[in-house]
Amino acid sequence: AQHLLRGYMYTIAGFDVYASWVAVGVSAAAGITVINFFGAKPAAVFNTVLTIAIAGVGVALIAGATVSGDRETMKPLFDGSGNSAIKGIFSVAVMTPFMFVGFDVIPQAAEEIKVPLKKLGRIFMLSIVIAIVFYILVIIAVSRMLTKPELEASTLATADAMKKAFFNSDAAAKVLIIGGMAGILTSWNSFFVGGSRAIYAMAEANMIPRFLSKLHPKRKTPVAATILIGTLSCGAPFFGQRMMIWITDAGSFGIVFAYLLVAISFLILRKNEPDMVRPYKTRWGKFVGSIAVLMSTFMIILYIPTMPSGLVPEECGIVGFWAVLGVVFAIRAKAKYGKDFGEAEGLLHPISRRKKRY
Repeated sequence: AQHLLRGYMYTIAGFDVYASWVAVGVSAAAGITVINFFGAKPAAVFNTVLTIAIAGVGVALIAGATVSGDRETMKPLFDGSGNSAIKGIFSVAVMTPFMFVGFDVIPQAAEEIKVPLKKLGRIFMLSIVIAIVFYILVIIAVSRMLTKPELEASTLATADAMKKAFFNSDAAAKVLIIGGMAGILTSWNSFFVGGSRAIYAMAEANMIPRFLSKLHPKRKTPVAATILIGTLSCGAPFFGQRMMIWITDAGSFGIVFAYLLVAISFLILRKNEPDMVRPYKTRWGKFVGSIAVLMSTFMIILYIPTMPSGLVPEECGIVGFWAVLGVVFAIRAKAKYGKDFGEAEGLLHPISRRKKRY
């Protein structure tokens, strides 16, 4: 892809930033912002189309590896002590929560796309199970196709596995890359939907500046939050690839920490509000909630700087900055709104209850 880089601008953290690289990132961010400006339904359609493409490419890879692959190449990759492999596994694990945000979008966008509440739990479980099975099969397919030396030499292992599965076809590798780009866009789009609705809900609850709760008068989308996230997204490519990695790791930590708080809140509500109306009831709630707390805590431990996969100083700085910013917003909002801080009617379906306000 080196021949696609044009217009050198500057270097950040050892990464050369090119105008062509920035243009692609800004264009993608602007496009996703426009899609989300028109509401959750267009965003859902966008994700559906790309998901079909991802599934098609994935099925082709799995089928090709089933026919052409070798079970002998699936042997575990460990050095003498196993530390190298464990470090690699944890390093990947700390980045994956950033990609889990797509599942969060289901309840956040449910009202706008008219999903019955009783179906939310089933949709959750089905989507998670399908994703787990799909990616496990992709991992198995790659492991069947590439030997240890080939994996170590590869910069795009999945694309190389696809190429080898289809008789060293460059076209097959390019198709796989397109599928990978579709995967990035679906995660990005889902993150955008979830983030804009989360900002809207916090503004509605008087926890951050109130203007961020403004809805579009016609489309009823959180327009202020959408513009804010869109602007930040368009600015991100200017900081280079290394910054993207730092943001991904720091964001993943924030997501896992949020999961921990949600799991704790779940257990507290089960205890203090046993009669709360719950359209979808979780069986063995205390057990499920406790497991969620333990797993979230375990994931948080992986981010400790002393761990092999821990956050680097720059990532700790990003986490610290956002934490301080959150405290400042909280203090300011608490002083301004008093008892109304954190209070908002109908946060489960905030947008539907605000339709007549604008």
